[in-house]
Amino acid sequence: MTPNSTFRRRADKEAGEAIAQPSVVSQPSRRMLTGRADVEAMVDAFLRAGIPVSVCVLAVDGLASYTESFGLEERRHMLSRLRSLVLNNVRVEDVFGEIGNSRFALLLPGIVADGAVLVAERLLLACRLAAWNCAPVSLSLGVTAARPGCLADERLQAAESAAMLASQTGGARVLTAA
Repeated sequence: MTPNSTFRRRADKEAGEAIAQPSVVSQPSRRMLTGRADVEAMVDAFLRAGIPVSVCVLAVDGLASYTESFGLEERRHMLSRLRSLVLNNVRVEDVFGEIGNSRFALLLPGIVADGAVLVAERLLLACRLAAWNCAPVSLSLGVTAARPGCLADERLQAAESAAMLASQTGGARVLTAA
């Protein structure tokens, strides 16, 4: 048994039913977040296990105008493609999913803030280089680190605020939250 599988079992057990198996991902070990409460439960589980975790919130820049220009069906297709792009650029033990209002969260267990910024920048570049059906897609990302003693909801809110600020100040960038 590898350290990652031991860690995953412990974190999954503590999170209980907070995470669900996605139907769109072919890897049976991949876990997905299904909402804001899942993010908080998983962050709490990692922290209780003594594992630092970074939280990255992704927001699609100009999503409303993209939807107006290309329609809801293309929006769904683009978001599905974005999910695949993210999952293909992170580790299997990372946890990803939508948290509402077409915002996504990525949990990076065992990675501190500097490493999380590198992951976020890699996702930003992958998005920039990807072939999109209708128009280029860009992301605004907010990153923060959670360590034992942190409150999960505060860390998630900090990452969301950083992503929102990145979007409001031009988008297509990564900002770290205090």
